[in-house]
Amino acid sequence: MLVSETSGSYQLAPVGVYSAVCTRLINMGMQETAYGLKHQIHLAFEIDEMMDANDKGEQRPFLMMQNYTLSLNEKARLRLDLQAWRGRAFTAEELAGFDLKTVLGKPLQISVVHSADGQYANIGSMMPLGRGMQPLAPVGDLIYINSLPADNSGFELLSERMKDRVEKGLARLDGAPTAPPAPPAASAPPPPVPLPVTPPQQPLPNHILDDEIPF
Repeated sequence: MLVSETSGSYQLAPVGVYSAVCTRLINMGMQETAYGLKHQIHLAFEIDEMMDANDKGEQRPFLMMQNYTLSLNEKARLRLDLQAWRGRAFTAEELAGFDLKTVLGKPLQISVVHSADGQYANIGSMMPLGRGMQPLAPVGDLIYINSLPADNSGFELLSERMKDRVEKGLARLDGAPTAPPAPPAASAPPPPVPLPVTPPQQPLPNHILDDEIPF
């Protein structure tokens, strides 16, 4: 399906349920959202549906993408989608520290739905592979970006728009203001500040527990 009136010409992945594989995990840093600045991550998935051939006769799979606020709060979409993907809820121990990098390269099924105006293809839901299903092998490179080292080849595979968003988001993350100095002892203590529901503003954790099926 092609859309070419208001959104430019590009192909929409057809509605349906597909075998998929996670091919990108990107730390987006602090991004503007409807709820203010939030620490976000970006996940992308190849599905077993190929786009039309380009001018060179090459084909590539559709890539379905989703941004998430970095939170495992019980109502956070990231937690809900990960639990649907793995087929069971997180334990309290897992919630104490989950290494997101374990999802990279892991298989799943996703449903593709279209927006009400028909201009966008979105991820509707996630689920584990069915019994006997073979995992989908990725066609493109697996991209993991948690910072911007000079030799990060994965960064060069991103679109210019995504590069710009990641660079600015990580710059905001690195420049997050530190806590103000403590007031003099004679001053009344300030009122407590509510804790954010997102994790501390720092790069994605690189430690975690077991690597169960699918993660």
